[in-house]
Amino acid sequence: METKMFSLDIIHKSLKKQGEELCGDTVEIHQDNDDTLIVLADGLGSGVKANILATLTSKIIATLIKNKLSIEEAVKTIVNTLPECQVRKIAYSTFTVVKIEPDGDTRIIEFDNPATAIFRQGSLLPINFTTSEVEGKIIREGHCRLVPGDELFLFSDGVIHAGIGKTLKLGWQWENIVGYIEGLHRSNDCSIYEKVNNLISFCSILYQDVPGDDSTVVGVRVREEQPGVVMVGPPLEQERDQEVVERLLAKEECLKAVCGGTAANIVARETNRELRVSLDYPDPSIPPIGRIKGIDLVTEGVLTIRRTLENLRAIAADDGTVILELWNKADGASLLTKFLLQGCTHIQFLIGRRENPAHRRPDFPPELNQKHRDIAEIMAILTSLGKKTEALYF
Repeated sequence: METKMFSLDIIHKSLKKQGEELCGDTVEIHQDNDDTLIVLADGLGSGVKANILATLTSKIIATLIKNKLSIEEAVKTIVNTLPECQVRKIAYSTFTVVKIEPDGDTRIIEFDNPATAIFRQGSLLPINFTTSEVEGKIIREGHCRLVPGDELFLFSDGVIHAGIGKTLKLGWQWENIVGYIEGLHRSNDCSIYEKVNNLISFCSILYQDVPGDDSTVVGVRVREEQPGVVMVGPPLEQERDQEVVERLLAKEECLKAVCGGTAANIVARETNRELRVSLDYPDPSIPPIGRIKGIDLVTEGVLTIRRTLENLRAIAADDGTVILELWNKADGASLLTKFLLQGCTHIQFLIGRRENPAHRRPDFPPELNQKHRDIAEIMAILTSLGKKTEALYF
């Protein structure tokens, strides 16, 4: 697998303005071996028009920088490209651009969006910003070097306007948001996923569940790399059982999970270790977990993988209730979801191609069975959330 000096957990969530089909904020994320680029754009107004403007802005900036144009040139291009509202005399889209290098060196460029907030050990990290004028527009730029444990938050202005004229006279001011995040850290050292969900949920409360503006929060947590390996099902040829188990156990620093009863029995047999199945059923619809010494998580296969996929789909689709419920559950699918999201930064899947006859469809080749399709979608969602994934088939 490709590695970085550190890894990033990235999550973003939005509220649509009441009555609109589309959110007027968009987030574009690009990651490669060189750097990570995050663009948050807020289109003027709301609904379809705002969404189109924000999408154009984020796509243009991300594409230009991805193609090696400097941030300065990209910003200049977008400022020249976007028209100005003739009535209100303001730009049709505001934006924040964050570029994070592999060594943690970070550049932040803001145009009319709320200030980026960075936290170190739960407290706000002061960032020195400079201002410059580009084509008549005031641009703020800041630099810092992130280290593992740091958290970075981007906001659209719907967040700081939450509750204005209703629950709060002046809205949820930036300083209050910072205090809220610091309070989350003090009360419970929760994941970046929980913090972003908490922020958006509180925005909705301040809006009394009737959002008056599109609101988006992007959260980034810098982490030490933590590789993980997941064995899913048995190899096609039994002669390869030992090979797969050796791969599973090859790196001591890896977190390890095994999905599937046959796979778990193979690991137990090849390692001469006992497989013990729990008698607890935290969720009656999910088979119980097992335990093997040296393996961090042992679960059933098809049903657990399917529920894990459903959990990840909901998280990727901004369903905050899933995150709130997930962290308090102990069934196999919830534990596997947390293993993938919170436990690992790089995940290698060892996918066995032997089929369970009960799940076989004669009109599908082995590589297209439901389990493999579910794993492929799980990997795609994890990649969208900032994880590095790899699949090996046996």
